[in-house]
Amino acid sequence: MSRLPSQWGRFELRKEIKSSPREWIPIVPKPLSGKLNRHFVLDRWFEVLKNEPPRMADAPSLHHYTNAFGVQGIVSSNSLWATATQFSNDLSEIEYAVSIATEVIEERWGYQTRVSAWEKVLAQHLIQLFHTPLHSFGQPFIVSFCEDGDLLSQWRAYGGTSGFSLAFSSLCQHDHVKLVCKDGFRTMVKRVMYDPDEQRARLHFLLTHLVKLVNGFSFGTSSPQGAAAHVELSLLLVLEMTDWACAVKHKAFSEEKEWRIITYPRRATLVGATPENYEGVFVRPTSKLLLPYMILEPPPRKRLPLIEARCGPNQFQVQSARALNILVRKHGYKNLPVTLSPVPLRV
Repeated sequence: MSRLPSQWGRFELRKEIKSSPREWIPIVPKPLSGKLNRHFVLDRWFEVLKNEPPRMADAPSLHHYTNAFGVQGIVSSNSLWATATQFSNDLSEIEYAVSIATEVIEERWGYQTRVSAWEKVLAQHLIQLFHTPLHSFGQPFIVSFCEDGDLLSQWRAYGGTSGFSLAFSSLCQHDHVKLVCKDGFRTMVKRVMYDPDEQRARLHFLLTHLVKLVNGFSFGTSSPQGAAAHVELSLLLVLEMTDWACAVKHKAFSEEKEWRIITYPRRATLVGATPENYEGVFVRPTSKLLLPYMILEPPPRKRLPLIEARCGPNQFQVQSARALNILVRKHGYKNLPVTLSPVPLRV
């Protein structure tokens, strides 16, 4: 089986359909026989999933925790920055998702001796995928939010000595994401799953329908049509499995009630993860490392849907609130409430 990255030069984005799973439809090369639709696998996938419930629930009001540098950048630039998952604060999140997926794949195929040729290919693709570093297949970028805007654990983890939480009205309604990434691909708002049973159930759902998909192929795995289907299946699995992994977290973090905006660098995902294909990916310095990010913005002439700004507990809380009032009003948020956290945390 060919390595995923080497196959991706054969993909080009056909068109982007906002807030729809069909946003992932690529153009794949015409098979030698000329008999296979150019996006046959993905069209069949949408047919298999036609009765699937909506992937994005309407989001409640959500809160983004940050520090003084972050709040100044968000308000002044009228944007949020999505960080590459490989550079997240805790890589154990990725390791946890991989461990769950490996167990589920083993449960499904570990002891089966009679599977179809295409189902065997599917299992091989999945095993290879979860042993592939995220950066080699166009990693997702995320922004994190909590349902609670005054969590002690968040002030400790993110606030430092100058913590803030920014409250946003619903970022997703009726499958429509209110923030867009110019060079992003398949931007979604997802609720994080903490219950292991829910995590496994979602993955089992995907695997069951993927088996149904590949067992419906009427051509062989080594035929010209099969070669084109291999490439398209690789992309489909990358997107579905990374979507699932980005919405999975250990139950120890359930207090956070986290939601995430997830987006992908378009060309790096569809064409190949090479430096020249990272359009829309920027790099900023931090005290510890250089951090890749993508920019999420409201539609033209609109402001971020901010509904409150809260100053976290610290010895300069009142002074921070005065400065934040100046900042938000200077940038057009004239009626935005600026409040103080009552949490008695000494920092």
